[in-house]
Amino acid sequence: STSSWLFWVDTVMAVLFAIDIVLNLVTGFVKRNGTIETDAMVIARRYASHWLPFDVLTAVPWEAVSTAAGIAPGEVTWFAVPRMLRLLKLAKVPELWRRVALSRTVTRLEVRLRLSYARL
Repeated sequence: STSSWLFWVDTVMAVLFAIDIVLNLVTGFVKRNGTIETDAMVIARRYASHWLPFDVLTAVPWEAVSTAAGIAPGEVTWFAVPRMLRLLKLAKVPELWRRVALSRTVTRLEVRLRLSYARL
């Protein structure tokens, strides 16, 4: 049935968004001066002050919550608002692509310069 299908899609999305939260809490970022921040506390503080509240809202399995609250599947309620917020998460995609491009660039540079971190 459609409601069962929506429930599982929503649940899988919630799990993926929860994994995204964990990854964001441990993934470094490039500072304005071009260095990479790897201090876990600094990373967590920065994430908490930027995307964490939004990501937590989008990670909640709202279909399951609305079902548990006795709301019929597909019924428009305030539970629909956080589900719509997931679409806004697409705003993070360009940032993700920049990270991927930076990673590839750094890897190419390391190969070209024949850097070995074992020797450093």
